[in-house]
Order: sequence, then structure tokens, then C-alpha cells
Amino acid sequence: MTQPPELSVPTATDIWNYIQSVDPARLLSELEFPQVAQGAYARVPLFTEPFEVTAIKWPGKGKSAIHKHDGFFGAVRVLQGVLVNRAYDHSGSVLKEVEISEFKAGGVVEEPDGTIHLLENPSEEASISLHVYYPPISTFEGMELYEPELGSIGTLGSGAVSASWRSEEPNHFAQLRENAFYYEPILESEQSHYITPLVPKPSSAEIASELGKYYDEQAQVYDSNDLKREWRKQYTRGVNNIIAKALKEHTVHRMLSLCCGTGRRAASIRELSGLDFSITGVDISPMMCEKARERGLDVVQGDISTSECELSGTFEVITYLYAFGHLTDRESRLSVLRTCKKHLSQGGIFFADLFCLNNIHEWGADITSYHQKYRLEEQGYEPGDVFYKRTGGNHRAFLHYFRREEIVELFKEAGFEQVEISKIGYTEDSGILHNRSDEGMYWVMAR
Repeated sequence: MTQPPELSVPTATDIWNYIQSVDPARLLSELEFPQVAQGAYARVPLFTEPFEVTAIKWPGKGKSAIHKHDGFFGAVRVLQGVLVNRAYDHSGSVLKEVEISEFKAGGVVEEPDGTIHLLENPSEEASISLHVYYPPISTFEGMELYEPELGSIGTLGSGAVSASWRSEEPNHFAQLRENAFYYEPILESEQSHYITPLVPKPSSAEIASELGKYYDEQAQVYDSNDLKREWRKQYTRGVNNIIAKALKEHTVHRMLSLCCGTGRRAASIRELSGLDFSITGVDISPMMCEKARERGLDVVQGDISTSECELSGTFEVITYLYAFGHLTDRESRLSVLRTCKKHLSQGGIFFADLFCLNNIHEWGADITSYHQKYRLEEQGYEPGDVFYKRTGGNHRAFLHYFRREEIVELFKEAGFEQVEISKIGYTEDSGILHNRSDEGMYWVMAR
């Protein structure tokens, strides 16, 4: 086990550097956990100076109580398995769940002073984590535990041995307040989607597989969800009209719709243009592909960023609507743009809308905050990356938010000779082109 450095007053960065320096394979081979009650977690204290270092083994489906860090800070690194971190905000009489993040082997979550959270093992197999705190936790006395189902807050006494309701006897609590708060889980919030980090960032293949499942879940309701929101309906109508108008000035025999979804958008563009051309659609979701075929598209199921998704011939127009940010990294985005350029006929046009990182009505500020909080760019993320779920959904989607200069560099490197980048209203002035820097989506037309 790596000996902590000699430090007078450790900082959060000192703890981060130390926990990242630990050799997980070596540590796992050295650990011997004590026997504990069924369902409880086991602790092995390793060091107390200059900060506390403790290993914890979590049983399948095991978890801590919701507890508050009061007077100490630290970090947790997952050594084996997976842990979910649920964070909360306690204001007045309401305890609100504000975040659900998942950490797999190698992932590190920092825990600032004042954090209210719980850690849980969502799998059936045991997980092991390394915990580093300063100052060392010499006693659990005074720590507050929250019981959401009953709205209770328990303040631990001198006999407490862990941050767990399950491991504590009633006489281990110095105080117990019942009906002390109303609990609001994140899944019962009014928001349609929520950010849910996954650390470290998975491989492109893992992300693509999960993305396909995310859209499979929505295939039956995607169009109705899209159309029942007036601003979304105006946005898609505006984008479709812009493309259709541009196509009227060209001879179009073939159109390629990447991430075609249900095919509704591509079919609408063809109808609005008044032209008769064939449409080839590509999508990663089998359920979405089935819907697109019902609309008459010639569909290729697969991941456009991989060699397994083969295209034939050239197209006068290629669209990549509402989904270019699903590509998992810069290398994939560059590769797909080069593929698109290769399959564009002479004078052909590529259209795409890209999420803007500095859109004040979108997640840009939240994404930046999460990146700083979890040091995500030190754990495989690129600036602008985010994972999210639909409220009530089971699968994550990945999305990348862009900066203008990033788009310019990508298209230049991919070899496009003419690139027009503007802004188009999203939630405000939906579907209308404008030049405001702090609102809307990036609208790209490249030749």
C-alpha cells in the first residue's frame, strides 16, 4: 500500500493526487476484510496520517445511509465493481435529490465538506472502494443520517460505528427527529431529462451500445413527445423548411439521413421540397430503424462511426440532425465528417445542427460545473461531454456540446471547402436563424 506523503495541512488536490497514485491491483491483493452482519459493509482502516485512508467492501445491493459531511472532506476511488453516488440538497423542510452519478473501477468522486450523499452498490456482486478524508474521522459522533421514507434525521452518538442505519443500534443515536423533512427524488421532478455522470468515461463501443438501447426505449413515443412540445415542433419544422428550401435549388437524386430516428424528419424534408428522391437512413437503434422503414426509407442499422456501417455511392445531400453530438469523441466526429465528404457528390451539401455549450437555456453551465466538480477531463472526458437519462428511463445517452471554434477546426480538418456556421433558435425563437452567441443551436451547412 502506498504510504501517504508527509503534509502539514492536506488540500483536496493533495488527496486527489494520492488516491490516483494508488496501485489498485496491489492494494486489492493485500486487503483482508473482517466478517460483518449480512447486508452491512466492511471497513479496513489503513492510515490516519496525514489523512485517513480506509478501504470499504460493499455487499451486493449494499449502501450507506444518506449522511452529511460536516467538518471534513475527501475523495473515493472505486477499486473493483461499481458505486452510485446520490447527492442531495437540504433546504428548509425539503431534502431534494439533485444528482445520480455512477463510478466504475478507476473512477474517483471528490466529497467536499458539507456534502450530503449516499454511496450504493447497484450490482449483485461486491464492490470495493478506497476512501481518503481530512481530517481523519476519529468518531462518527455528531454525523447526521437521513431516512427519506420516514423523513427522519438521526444524529449519531459516541457509540456509532458507521454511516449506516442498518449497522447502528437505537442507543447509538444521540438524537432522532421524525417528520423532519419532505423528500423529493430526482425521478419525480418535472424535468424531462437529467444529467447523470458516468466515470470514468466508457469506451466508444459501450457508449454506442447504451445509446441504441436509450433510443429503443423511446421509439414508440419519440414522435409524439417531439410534437407535443410547441417549441420543439417549431424548431424541427424550421430546420426542415431551411433544408427543403435549399434543396429546391439543386438536383437531388439521393439523400442520406444520418441518425434518421423514425424517419419522420427526412420524409418531411422530402415532402416540403416537392422533389422526388430516395432516402437512405442510418440509425443505431433497431426499433428506430423499424419505424423509419415503415416510412419508406432504405435503412442501414449500425454505428456510422465504425467500419461495420457501410455506405454505397454518393448523395447530393446528407443530413445529421439533432444527433451529431452523440458521436463519442473528436476522433469519431472527424472520421464521420470525412466519411460524409467522401459520399457527397460534386456540389453536394451537408447539413447539421449542433448543441451549443454557451446556450443560456441549455445544460452548458451545468456541464461545466460537473466537469470541475468531478475533474472529468482527468477521467477521460472531453470539454462539453455529458451523459443524461430521460426521467423514468433505464438507459443513458451521451451528448457533446460544442464551441464555435471547435466546429471550425473539425470541418477544416475534415477537408470541407465551404462551411457556413450560424445560430438557430432552439427553445427561444425556435427554428429561426439568428446571430446571438448565447442562445440556440449551431447551424452548419458545408459543401
